[in-house]
Amino acid sequence: MKKTFKIFGPHASRTAASIFILSFCIVAFLATAITVYVVQNYTGATKDDRVLYAVITDEERLETAFYAKGKELARADGVVAKRLTSFGGAWDAVLTTAGDLHLLYEDDAHRIASGVEDFVVASEGGALAYRTVDGSLYLCRTQLASPTLVTKNCVGGFVLSPRGTLVCYVTKGEEGILVHLWNSEDVVRRDLYITDGALPLAISDNGDHLYYLTSGESALYHASANGNVTKISGAFSDKYVPARFNRNLTEVLFSEMNAYTYFWSAAENKEKVASGIAVPVEQSGKETVSGGSFCIHSFHSFVERFYLVGQEEKKELRYLAHDFVAEKCAADAFDAHLSANGRELYLVRTWEDTLRIYHVETSKKAMENMIATGVCDYAIGKDGLEVYYITGGDKLYRHQKSGSVLLYEGAVSVFVAVDGQPFWKVKSEEVYDLYTWHGDAASCVARDVARTQTTSRGVYVLRTDAAPKWSFVIGSELGALGKQ
Repeated sequence: MKKTFKIFGPHASRTAASIFILSFCIVAFLATAITVYVVQNYTGATKDDRVLYAVITDEERLETAFYAKGKELARADGVVAKRLTSFGGAWDAVLTTAGDLHLLYEDDAHRIASGVEDFVVASEGGALAYRTVDGSLYLCRTQLASPTLVTKNCVGGFVLSPRGTLVCYVTKGEEGILVHLWNSEDVVRRDLYITDGALPLAISDNGDHLYYLTSGESALYHASANGNVTKISGAFSDKYVPARFNRNLTEVLFSEMNAYTYFWSAAENKEKVASGIAVPVEQSGKETVSGGSFCIHSFHSFVERFYLVGQEEKKELRYLAHDFVAEKCAADAFDAHLSANGRELYLVRTWEDTLRIYHVETSKKAMENMIATGVCDYAIGKDGLEVYYITGGDKLYRHQKSGSVLLYEGAVSVFVAVDGQPFWKVKSEEVYDLYTWHGDAASCVARDVARTQTTSRGVYVLRTDAAPKWSFVIGSELGALGKQ
């Protein structure tokens, strides 16, 4: 995980597999297109960087090209407008502004449909649903079976259950706005006569848990399979954070208009978590599937977890126990990251104009080991068991439970690739040289670098010599991608 304290300016904050937007012209699109190949306007990569894609422009046409392993897989009109993937999914679903929907695999790409307006994915993988501009709703199994028509009258939101067995959608007829459940295995539709203006948010595989919003009031509801409806909140708001669900959708974490955070489950009902925005601390190895007004976490409960509470840079680190008392562990928290095994946590706190980093044993829930002060940049290792940080102006250290080791003097920023390999930039006049660690020594892997992009196969660098060009500098596929 890569973080940069914002007062230090030009280098962007990002995670190893996150999106960034490059722009080499004045015109900018609000699309999520992002990283690699011929740089003309901006370029991009999928969520976990299996397939790379780039925007190609000429005087008459704007299109997106998809690349993997240096070869072109497919092209689509427009730029990338939306992309989603599932937990540990082997594919990404990508929708362009021209309405082309593609499934992208590591070495292949398939166009599912054209004229697509919106789509959602099953969080556990295996299926996606999409609505076309004429209001038709389709379900597509990602094993590339032919899409199945669900309805020709989808007028509002629609969601998929985690395994894609249930589709929940809204239609409009003589009786007004209705919400329907469609079982993809039995091909059976069930009508749910709930309030007009309902917007489905999430549905479980067995239909026991349906969450929906209402447009007339800012209300969040839960409907069970037996028809019982519970009003969870009358002041729901996704202004600050989306509604968050655990993996099997039995719990929801949400905020209200007062910016307070609440927990709800059928067993516990509504409980206040914090008088502020509370966000679960990121944990190595845990994924999140997003969907606009909601997201689904891969962990199984929001209880007995660490949270960052508050906004801006000075938050509080808290621990939510079974009694729903959020115990305060630290103030002035800027960031926190939990290890994959859940036993160690790195806490970053603001200190004057810089940062301090602490190593916390989660069983103690207390800061007893400050490992660095005066930190200007840092990056968390792959499993959350080590942290790389720069202090003293340009000294790069690696900290593990056994202690800190000086790696390099002269570094200005640091990041960690998807595979856990550390990289850092060294200032060279107006550009940078890129270094990494091989064996027991630092090694320069690229010179005259303007920007970098990490992928699951290594690191791409944008060189400043000649025409702007991305080059793959780490891994077996060396050299530039594509032609100039």
